Amino acid sequence: MEAQAGKILVRHLNIRQSISVLLFKLISIELFAGFSIFVLHFLIFNESTVEETLKSWNAYTLLILITLVLCKTAFTIFIVVRWLEEYYEISDHSIMHRKGFVFKKEEEISFKHIRAVKLEQGLFGRILNFGTLVLHDWDMRRDFTLYQIHNPNRYKQILVDLIPDVDVDKRTLREHIIEPDE
Repeated sequence: MEAQAGKILVRHLNIRQSISVLLFKLISIELFAGFSIFVLHFLIFNESTVEETLKSWNAYTLLILITLVLCKTAFTIFIVVRWLEEYYEISDHSIMHRKGFVFKKEEEISFKHIRAVKLEQGLFGRILNFGTLVLHDWDMRRDFTLYQIHNPNRYKQILVDLIPDVDVDKRTLREHIIEPDE
């Protein structure tokens, strides 16, 4: 980074999926695991009290519960590692999407091909400040998405500043494609 006239020049930015989305996934795992143990309890045990349930526990029951806990732990670790290993890197000329822990994959899109930036954000996205940026590549006729990133309005503005002649919203895109000037 260099400082010039009170400004900080950044050569690239790393963007991850929103921490809110990660927390939602982890809470969902906890709820699913709790529900699974609750259902398993009623499938295995017909007793109605806790004391009767504890008296009827055996090695088979403990093995099932330990297996469930290990599966939940492994799935939690998988989700956290996947979140850590997937990110977008914005440089002054392109965006690189990097993902994978064992099998790494990189996808790069140059700014010279991007002509439209669109923000998709639902109700929870507005409340928790996350959303998806969709970049349209007119030359390749495909979309490149920055999926459920935190603070999407900030990164949308950064991309608009970096990409010359970009259409920002749907209405502008419609005017240029469907309704040309006469």
